[in-house]
Amino acid sequence: MARYARKAHLRGPLTEKLVYDWACSPVDADPVWWARRVVVVRRFARFWNAFDPRVQVPQSGVFGSAYRRNPVHIYTAQEISDLLAAAADLGPAWSLRPATYRSLFVPIHASVVQALNDYKRLRHKHHPQSQSSALFLSKKGRPVSYGAAIDAFHSLKKQLGWKQSPTPRPYDLRHTFAVKRLITWQRRKDDALGRKILALATYLGHSNIRHTYWYLSAVPELLAVASRRLTATERRRP
Repeated sequence: MARYARKAHLRGPLTEKLVYDWACSPVDADPVWWARRVVVVRRFARFWNAFDPRVQVPQSGVFGSAYRRNPVHIYTAQEISDLLAAAADLGPAWSLRPATYRSLFVPIHASVVQALNDYKRLRHKHHPQSQSSALFLSKKGRPVSYGAAIDAFHSLKKQLGWKQSPTPRPYDLRHTFAVKRLITWQRRKDDALGRKILALATYLGHSNIRHTYWYLSAVPELLAVASRRLTATERRRP
């Protein structure tokens, strides 16, 4: 922005007009990008405004929301089955093919425990001298990087010929779990739904419950189930 201000021959304190002009200077960019640029400068301006009241603090929301979630892909049972089958051919032969941040203690199914224990035994067999604290290792005995995992997924997606929209991503497996669990609870008409959503938020590692409730509006099927539930509740009211 400093370069842009020099080109604009700015003299004096920061102005809102300059911020907005700079924010949308890549005219072909997404408005979300413009909004995020304003957010960054807004923090700077608020700081300097405390020392120089002439500094104008740009308003938030001028270009809309600075944050937007990408559309999610909800995997079908068949897609997950196909993905697991294709992943079985990945190397090395001893690796745990099917696979967040934050350290969490969560319950997992006995079948998952068994698969992890089997993997740990094979991991120790192939890399007995490894001092890495990472659970998943590459064939060279190094922690599997995020980039390597993404490359492997893209390779599987190409192999399966997936060209859906929204584009399937590894992270969508997490979304699929959350959405299918919420749909099941909604269809059961469980009165303890609120408490279960709180439990789901904890399981997912959400620091704010709104990130969990976001699923209710993000997936059409889930939104429809919630809408029918709300309508039924309203009809029962005297």
